[in-house]
Amino acid sequence: MSRRKRVRVNSGPKERTRVDLHMHTIASDGHRTAAELVAVAAAARLDVISITDHDLAPVVAAGVHEVGGVSLRVIAGVEVSTMHEGVELHLLVYFPEQMPPDFARWCTSRAQWRARWFDASMSALGLEARADETARAGLRSLTRVHMARAVVEAGLAPSMGLAFKSWVGTEPGRIPHIDLQFEDAITIARDAGGWTSWAHPHTRRAEAWAPGFAKKGLHALEAWRPVGGRHRRELLHRLAHRHGMGVTGGSDHHGGGGRPLGSFAVPLKALGATAVALNLQSGRVAGAPLLS
Repeated sequence: MSRRKRVRVNSGPKERTRVDLHMHTIASDGHRTAAELVAVAAAARLDVISITDHDLAPVVAAGVHEVGGVSLRVIAGVEVSTMHEGVELHLLVYFPEQMPPDFARWCTSRAQWRARWFDASMSALGLEARADETARAGLRSLTRVHMARAVVEAGLAPSMGLAFKSWVGTEPGRIPHIDLQFEDAITIARDAGGWTSWAHPHTRRAEAWAPGFAKKGLHALEAWRPVGGRHRRELLHRLAHRHGMGVTGGSDHHGGGGRPLGSFAVPLKALGATAVALNLQSGRVAGAPLLS
């Protein structure tokens, strides 16, 4: 076997499986198509990834994809937007095989809701931009990034950063809240057989809310991220362990500049219960088509 044609999930103890369970495509607020993202991930020598577009059914089938002589395992995932005590929180949901059809349809309904939310937000800001038919059909997911672009295009802010700060971010409070509660999303995901993780939790909020979320059935905290440093990671590891939860990790890669995909990865051994729940050691999931 050549150096680049590999499935390292089944390799011996000296090999290091590189995992990234959080990234986005152009179907939500990323800058790459699904095919481009998978190709870049393979070229970056990642072994296992999950594409977690916002409130959207998977745009790439779960399983092993052969790309340029490299084997890459894709885990079915989604990032669900919710609210808790007036704060927007995101829930990562993963499945070891294909996403169940009923849950995928629920994700499509959430993407459709986001199209209506986009329209309502544009009305609240006095802008004329509206969701397109693809978004209305739940085939792409409109986010605050799309709102910020509309704000910049309308001349209300000179940059995306200022558009978020003053217009469409969670702090200004100019746009409607998400209509789904975090704990309700946990229940829906668990009932579908999903493995749930609180995405990029703020440490103070994690200390306050993780105990209650754990009792509700939250499986994990996203402790491994390319920002926040070792202290934050260790704090979240301890918090997860204290409340009987696992950890997940990912780059939250969107593309469009900044940190290259693959420059951050989580070692498989760090994922513990998550690796077991998602069957990451097995290497392959039956029935996965190759990426064209």
